[in-house]
Amino acid sequence: MRANQYRLLAVLILALATLSLFEFVERYASGGTQLLLNGDFAAGVAAWRTNGTREQLQVDIGVLQIQADRDGLAPSARQILARPPNGDYLRLSASVRHDGVSSGIRDWHAMRLLLVAIDGGGDMLWELPHVVEQAQGSGPWRPVARVFYLPPRVAAVEVIASLNQVAGSMKVRDLVLELMHEDPGFEFARRGLAVLWILALPWLIWPLWRQRRLAVIALGVIILVGTLIPNSAKHDLRLIVQDMLRSKPEAVGKTVREKAKPAVVVKNAVLPIGTVWMATQKVGHVALFALLALAARWTWRGASWRRLGLYLVAFAVSAETLQLLSFDRSAHLFDAGLNILGIVAGLAVFHLLLRHRLGKPTAPDLPNV
Repeated sequence: MRANQYRLLAVLILALATLSLFEFVERYASGGTQLLLNGDFAAGVAAWRTNGTREQLQVDIGVLQIQADRDGLAPSARQILARPPNGDYLRLSASVRHDGVSSGIRDWHAMRLLLVAIDGGGDMLWELPHVVEQAQGSGPWRPVARVFYLPPRVAAVEVIASLNQVAGSMKVRDLVLELMHEDPGFEFARRGLAVLWILALPWLIWPLWRQRRLAVIALGVIILVGTLIPNSAKHDLRLIVQDMLRSKPEAVGKTVREKAKPAVVVKNAVLPIGTVWMATQKVGHVALFALLALAARWTWRGASWRRLGLYLVAFAVSAETLQLLSFDRSAHLFDAGLNILGIVAGLAVFHLLLRHRLGKPTAPDLPNV
């Protein structure tokens, strides 16, 4: 077996071990304390801040029912809690069902159960993960739960159950917000895998460095940095982009909230900065891996298409898998698919360029004198 085949096998084993750890081993352990007040709705909606009429929000034997007879309304029940000491991880769980929930203009126009982080200035951090359940149409009773990591800037959280701009009804019961911590055994395994990845990296890139494949190395490093950068750093970068995309200074008389509303104006339509930012990230997945595939194919023009494609796909899957080892990132099958799509696009572009170059007519040689 060649050295490069050993490297490919090592990457696949590390990726499989990482995926198996997060798939089959329980990561979090509960602190066992309910943080919500009246989370079982035994006292009606006491301790909850409601938005809507009495007909829209009703409690029946521990079940909160929220209903709306038309679109454009947002009846909800909310509760804000200060961040508990050592509250790096919180888990929100409940049982929910929904009936006849209409489809809104946006994906988030739906029945929603959320845990939204709030910073020290009172601003809601919508860019952080916050959705426990979001659905339209009808669905039976089902348990839902999600664990959230809270960055240091988070000072409080708000639990929200709402019908956001849609008609229909939703029911919620047994709402529990509890403090979580990472299981010591899982944490040991996670850190151990991270060390193994770091130790393997110089061995994996040594052939590229020895052959001076600097363009491939540079693109690979850029991808890995983007993969492992914490969400908090991504948030700071987003704020910089948001400031750059702000429109011209508004006229005097607008409220501070209106001035601070992030938006990009395109053809008289207002696009939320979050939508633009998310779309840019997804396009970046495809673009970076397309450039990587193009550079790799240009560097190894004599290599087998199948072998080079296998190496690139292994790197694409591994790059997405590595996000699991971060304390506030997660891996997504959709993003891995975008990485592979970028590789296919890059190889296809090289093939088209090569065909164009080979098919270009050349001037005939001059006759010998």
